[in-house]
Amino acid sequence: MKELKAFFKKDPFNLLVFILSIIILLIGTLVVNFLVGLVVFIAVNLIWVIPFIKWKKKLKTRDETKKSIKTIDSENDNLNEEAEKVSVALEERSDKVAKKGKKTKEKNGKKKLGKKILLGFLIFFLICIIAGIVFFIYIAVTAGKFDPDKLYSKEASTLVDVNGDTYAKLGAEMRQKISYDDMSEELINAIVATEDSRFFEHNGFDLPRFMKASFGQLLGQDAGGASTLTMQVSKNQYTSNVATGWEGIKRKFTDIYISMFQIEPNYSKEEILEFYANSYYLGSGAYGVEQAAETYFNKEAKDLNISEAAMIAGLFQSPVSYDPNINPEKTEERRLVVLSLMKRHGYITDQEYEIAKKMTVDKIVIKGNSSTTDNLQYRGFINAVAEEVEEKTGLNPYQSSMKIYTTMDKEKQDALNDIMEGKNYKWENDVVQAGVVAIDNETGGIVAVSNGRNQEGETWQDFATGSGGNVRQIGSTAKPLYDYGPAIEYNNWNTDHPIIDSQHTYSDGTPVNNWDGNYKGIITMRQALVESRNVPAVKTFQSVDSNKIKEFATSIGLHPGMDDSGKLYEADAIGGYNGEYPLSVAGAYSAFATGGYYIEPHTVTKIEFDETGEVEEYEPEKTRVMSEATAYMITDMLVDTAENALGRYRNINGATYAAKTGTSNYDEETQKKLGLPNNAVNDLWVAGYNPDYSIAVWYGYPSNSSKYYNRFGSAQNSRLFNAVAKKFFDADAKFEKPDEVVEVTVERNTGTSLLPSENTPDSAKTTELFRESTKPTEVSARFNTLNNVSNLKASVSGNRATISWSGVSTPEALNKSYWQPFVEKAFGLAKDQNSYLSYIMNYNNRVLGSLVYKIYYKNGNDLTLLTTTSDTSATVKLPNIDSPTIVVKTGYSNFSGSDSSGVEVSVDYQGVSASDVKATLNGDANVSLKVGSIHSEPVKPVTVTLDGEDITNSDDVDITLTVTDSTGTPVSNWKNVVGKTADSYTFSYKVTYQGETVTTLTKTITVSE
Repeated sequence: MKELKAFFKKDPFNLLVFILSIIILLIGTLVVNFLVGLVVFIAVNLIWVIPFIKWKKKLKTRDETKKSIKTIDSENDNLNEEAEKVSVALEERSDKVAKKGKKTKEKNGKKKLGKKILLGFLIFFLICIIAGIVFFIYIAVTAGKFDPDKLYSKEASTLVDVNGDTYAKLGAEMRQKISYDDMSEELINAIVATEDSRFFEHNGFDLPRFMKASFGQLLGQDAGGASTLTMQVSKNQYTSNVATGWEGIKRKFTDIYISMFQIEPNYSKEEILEFYANSYYLGSGAYGVEQAAETYFNKEAKDLNISEAAMIAGLFQSPVSYDPNINPEKTEERRLVVLSLMKRHGYITDQEYEIAKKMTVDKIVIKGNSSTTDNLQYRGFINAVAEEVEEKTGLNPYQSSMKIYTTMDKEKQDALNDIMEGKNYKWENDVVQAGVVAIDNETGGIVAVSNGRNQEGETWQDFATGSGGNVRQIGSTAKPLYDYGPAIEYNNWNTDHPIIDSQHTYSDGTPVNNWDGNYKGIITMRQALVESRNVPAVKTFQSVDSNKIKEFATSIGLHPGMDDSGKLYEADAIGGYNGEYPLSVAGAYSAFATGGYYIEPHTVTKIEFDETGEVEEYEPEKTRVMSEATAYMITDMLVDTAENALGRYRNINGATYAAKTGTSNYDEETQKKLGLPNNAVNDLWVAGYNPDYSIAVWYGYPSNSSKYYNRFGSAQNSRLFNAVAKKFFDADAKFEKPDEVVEVTVERNTGTSLLPSENTPDSAKTTELFRESTKPTEVSARFNTLNNVSNLKASVSGNRATISWSGVSTPEALNKSYWQPFVEKAFGLAKDQNSYLSYIMNYNNRVLGSLVYKIYYKNGNDLTLLTTTSDTSATVKLPNIDSPTIVVKTGYSNFSGSDSSGVEVSVDYQGVSASDVKATLNGDANVSLKVGSIHSEPVKPVTVTLDGEDITNSDDVDITLTVTDSTGTPVSNWKNVVGKTADSYTFSYKVTYQGETVTTLTKTITVSE
């Protein structure tokens, strides 16, 4: 004992290390066990003792070196005869010793520094140990006393709607408690293998598992949970589920304390397992394994086989997410994980594992069973709430008491329920299904949801929120989302952008077909969307960067089809991928309604935790995913689309709304196998919104059938959407055009949009939407006023004049070179550029025609067209006036609006009068006939000439025939009269020129017996 006191008195450092070691030994023994504490005790002392022994050894070596140097110096003084040699030797020796002493001093300094560092570390470690003791005492004092009755007496969670009214309570159901002996061995093994494989070995706290999980979390790896099965009993019923911050640390160590010092010492492992198995909510209204066994398999827990036990054991982790009546696919995935754990820990053989794998969830679960009938009318909404609560808090609302404030509008939810139940809506049959989701655009909150109808007696499926992997192809509802939205956002397209609807293929050569099998040729983006053309949609998709489209689609909550490299499939352009459901579609369309903001659809706004009194409020994140201009331009086109697509169901309370329908087809193999007609289609969709709400409707059948299928053109989806939307859309709600978007009147068929010229006819104009920053500023030259001719001359010959001039060059609007840049900017594909150039040239030829010259006679301010020619000269007949003025204009053959102002020339010409005109009678002037003969006049009875030129057929000449009998009475129908009876007839031909009488020529026809 004296030696020990001297040891501590000699160096206080020794005492510090000893005290620290004893504390470590005590804590290790208390928290874990004596063996572990002893190991840590030895390790800490070795860390100190080994360096200390080495340090003492080096000090002893240093002292011996100094003593040797002093002895050598004394001997040197007595050797006088070798004084000179010894002196030199001593000097050399002194230098060496000095150097060695210097090095030793440096080493001693370093040792002192190391000792100080070690001392500081140990002091810090001691402080931590002391703090740990204080924390442990605090946990022990505040942990409370374990009471088994609390396991089965939790308050129900309440769900309230947007008006604060309670519409459901969760977790208040009674449960059936059973003993350890009432559970099958397979069930016990499945639970232990999955939740705590060392359950029967530890004392409530598994240190190796705890350390593994802790280090895994520090390294960002999934190393499994740290809680033992006993700790989970504590966590789920006595503490809380908080996992982060101070409360998380406190909760974890409270679980450890309760498990080690209250549960494990007082209850057997079998009793603890009973607590665990009886207290959990396990989905579909079942509490505890006995009720779960009856619900899912219609048997007692003691009769469960390996496959069934594995499924139930998998439910403990997340009973809502893994509920086989909600998410059968997830349930099966979890069941396989449990089976693999049972095999890993030796509870089942490889053969048993393979057999159990084949007994899948869809084969073993009894369809439609539930342990509760409460809240069935809100089941879809409640499931969505429960999943969201678990995701946000890690708590199960069926087990942890809380008040959940939700986004449900109960009045609208009840109205939707009435439709789904057929109270005020007639369904075509009892088999058809539908999924409906309605979202509040301002908040992103889910207002109402219907997951399906008539689902009693079959596995409950979710046709609305995507739970259970129930996803569908969305058909043409994808077009604003994958094609035209991205084209406006990233390529700055306007609503008038041209697209060629013609034969086309995907990049791999697969043909793209329109729904009607026809092609429309050149159409605008607006027309392509309104008429739901597939080819323009795919071409638009191909013209936008694929990564940009993926960014756009995923940012609004969609799940596009992609290959292994992450590249989008081109079939996404027309919704040809399995990945969406009404909730995701409604959320995506809502981004258009909000002016380009995406708010993730949600059901929970606030949670009050009954046990802790804590309150968590959840403010949805509002993310800008597209410009306000893109959102409005898509909306404006979809308003037109709704009018066209919904047909007779388009009137919804007189409201203005945007909507798009969608249809997915059966693949050829399925259609052939089931013997379906050509008009059979698979999924029917409508996605629509007004400023307040976004609604998505899916209409179809749960599985493929030769008896039940949708028909193209049935409009059942539109009829259902109309019925639902009438409960949401208000006539007063209007979309507001943002300042960033402007309406611009442009000229049609120009490739890149161009402004109309002053001559552009109204029929060639259209008003479309543009971004203010990209609106057109260049004016089209197509209808520009043409240039005048030059060098106009006239020469006269008789009453005719030959007019000549120098023509104009071909207008630029008639040249391909003018249109080439506008077309290249509008189209990416060379074949489309060539097609559109040809289209423009044909359009110009049809609307404008060819370049011509128009020759007019000018009379005051009036112009009279004389002739039109494409040559640079023409001969015209002159009007009968002196020095007439002739005007020549440049123009188009089919369009006069671009005519030039005209060039005039005065012709040196003297007009003629009637006296200059001669008229002669053709044939005899006197003709004799016998009664019964037929008389006919010559085809040309009179010839009229001017200066020897026959002008009989001139417009200036008018010849009028009058026939009278011998009494002077006019004969109106002379051909049927002359020759019938004996009489004398006079034929008078009156000739006028430019309205002036020239002469009257007569002929006498005498008819005798």
